[in-house]
Amino acid sequence: SISDKAWCADQVCAARFSEDGTWYRARVQEDQAGSIVKVCYVDYGNHEAVPASELRLLPAVLASLPAQALECHLSRIQPVDDGDGEPAWSDEACEKLKVLVGDRNLRVVRKPPSRDSPQSSTSVDLLLEMADSRLPPQSVSNMLVESKLAEFVGLATPRVKVQTPTRSMPPQPLASPLIGFPSERTTNETAMFTETYQAYPVPTQRAVLKVAVVDDRGFIYANMIDERGSSIASVKSMSRSLQKSMANKRRSSSYSDRFVGEAGCVLCKDGKWRRCEIVQLLTGEKLKVYLVDTGFNEVAHVLAFQPEIFQGQLPRQTLKCFLHDRPTAPKGSSWPTETLQALSSLVLNKLFYVYVKGDVDYGQPVPVDL
Repeated sequence: SISDKAWCADQVCAARFSEDGTWYRARVQEDQAGSIVKVCYVDYGNHEAVPASELRLLPAVLASLPAQALECHLSRIQPVDDGDGEPAWSDEACEKLKVLVGDRNLRVVRKPPSRDSPQSSTSVDLLLEMADSRLPPQSVSNMLVESKLAEFVGLATPRVKVQTPTRSMPPQPLASPLIGFPSERTTNETAMFTETYQAYPVPTQRAVLKVAVVDDRGFIYANMIDERGSSIASVKSMSRSLQKSMANKRRSSSYSDRFVGEAGCVLCKDGKWRRCEIVQLLTGEKLKVYLVDTGFNEVAHVLAFQPEIFQGQLPRQTLKCFLHDRPTAPKGSSWPTETLQALSSLVLNKLFYVYVKGDVDYGQPVPVDL
């Protein structure tokens, strides 16, 4: 920590987040005045005032990576002008925006910046995937205008953070506290706007599933199974097409270009290609990937990853769900070990009828009864 001088604006640091006690990369927003420092957590986009004693110098290797939260603004819209001074976003509009985009799967379309666009912010349209996969994605901007909370004039200024988890990085010796985070994202910034695999359509009536994984928080990952066996045949056909498609691909995946949330295909330990998404960047140029059709995670070298989406005319074949009357554990925590063991012994690798309980948003975990 710095004990003999104050923290300065734009200085980079590690700050302990008040809600979970974990250290995160941050940037000081204002020169320190007193014992409290205002910081922005650069990998998530949230802000907080923390005691100066909760700040630390940041190793150079951590400071050299680009910030993982990308600041965006909605293009084409602005606050409703009520004729009472300078137009400003109402509390209702801000709350509506949070409801529309919070923890949702969104398609992000970058737009050319307008003349008045802030240089530090990216102009985008956000498209919300609908629960009914037959319906086209809906524009968040259009939905705000339809709710009479915005107008199609000029530039909207509410900020939306595109988030990815922080990366796993080895500890290094401490360096100067004045090393700044790179101000520009290059390859990774454009990569964040690529598509991903479609979510599995939520069953509208009783369906059959086979449970593959139960995670520490109590989420269940299951493969949907058509009682007539046609879905199994479709998946096998897709797998054959995937193996054939990837057989002659030149593998030259670069570790520096990879990012958490990127979709592609991976050559697994059993010699088969599978569709996946990156969930963690590991040391030694290795990746931890989530296999979207099985629910399992696998660690692979970056050269086994092909940054190419293979839709195969099928959505991801794993449904993420949870028991509707048993709340899952919050992020950063887990269910008790004995509870997880009991649930796993009851459901793993077994077939169940599944009944959806309650409304479900596209791409979100599904409350079910098994």
